[in-house]
Amino acid sequence: MANLDPSPLSGAPRRADPPDAARPHAATAPGQAGEARLDLFLDTLRFRVRFEPERTFSGDWQARLPLKEAGFLILSSGGGWASAGSEPPGPLTQGDLLIVTRPATLRLASQPEHAPEPRDWSDAGLLAEPFGDARAIVASIEFPDGPPGPLLRLLPDQLVLKAADSGRSGTLSRLVRLVIDEVRDAGARDGAVRERIGSALVLEALRQVLERQGDARPGWWRGAADHDIGPVVEQLLRRPEQDWSIAAMAELGAMSRSTFARRFQEALGCAPMDFLLEVRMRRASARLTSGESDLKSVARDVGYRSTAAFSAAFKRWSGRTPSDVRSTEGRPADDPRREAFR
Repeated sequence: MANLDPSPLSGAPRRADPPDAARPHAATAPGQAGEARLDLFLDTLRFRVRFEPERTFSGDWQARLPLKEAGFLILSSGGGWASAGSEPPGPLTQGDLLIVTRPATLRLASQPEHAPEPRDWSDAGLLAEPFGDARAIVASIEFPDGPPGPLLRLLPDQLVLKAADSGRSGTLSRLVRLVIDEVRDAGARDGAVRERIGSALVLEALRQVLERQGDARPGWWRGAADHDIGPVVEQLLRRPEQDWSIAAMAELGAMSRSTFARRFQEALGCAPMDFLLEVRMRRASARLTSGESDLKSVARDVGYRSTAAFSAAFKRWSGRTPSDVRSTEGRPADDPRREAFR
């Protein structure tokens, strides 16, 4: 996460409301508050899912797909052994889901050891057998704004959600089935629908993994559910346009500035102002690419009254100007010129 000052460089947005008016935990059960803040975290994610064709395998085999950022694999039938990066291979059966949270080479093989040389997933020869021993679907996950540090940094390199696990949600199982159906009918269905179902699958899988980790949950998740830090995190996510300062955050958490800064760093792995900057810029990026708001409105929506100050901060964060992002990705959905940038 970039170590930049997220405060407006000129002008002053509205002051945050008094702490008591912003404390949702007074009337909310701790578990419900934690789940609500998890949803807010997940809502800040902006990513794309890119599917590869389903592949069929027979005999002794191994296939691979390099992932630039992250990705997932669904074993749509049969069985196999999957691994990512330096992780040892693990068994997968029909309906199992493997999510890879780091750049790595994803491998799927007929056996854990002594598999043949891997073939690239794009190798059309993998489709030669219409009825093989196993079939699998893979997809890459791309983050236009860069990987979200607080969410993925503290997760394992790979997550496995087994179809036979009684703890796996019915929603996730239905989404796995939908993805399989959509990919198999790729020629007859809208690719945008397929990608959105894939995105829903990723979000539901992350939610389920985090909710089931208990004491092993990442520090930021526990921090979001914390009685004192949690309300601050929630307000930063809900109202990043406010004129936040360390003093205002500490007051909301009923702590001294030094204690608050230390506890926030311990819980989320980053400084409060760095976290606020990330929230603001990710919201801005989403607004810019939606094509629904002008630059001045986007700047105001993330706490900047000066478009020049916002543009400078956004370029330092992303390496691109807001106008550039808007001109290439932010055209209306029905504008045919958008196709050139997909």
